[in-house]
Amino acid sequence: MNNPNLTFNILTFDFPTENQTFYFARDDIAKSHKIHKSLFPKEIESIFPGISRAC
Repeated sequence: MNNPNLTFNILTFDFPTENQTFYFARDDIAKSHKIHKSLFPKEIESIFPGISRAC
């Protein structure tokens, strides 16, 4: 039987203990990443009022 050579690429990190801040903008900003509104939770409107109209 042939034994496969498996390699795992694992990145370890400590989970953040402080609250993280996220920024949203309508314009392209250097080193920013676009995300589609479908990736937001369904309750996004209660968290950020008016966000659905801005997209």
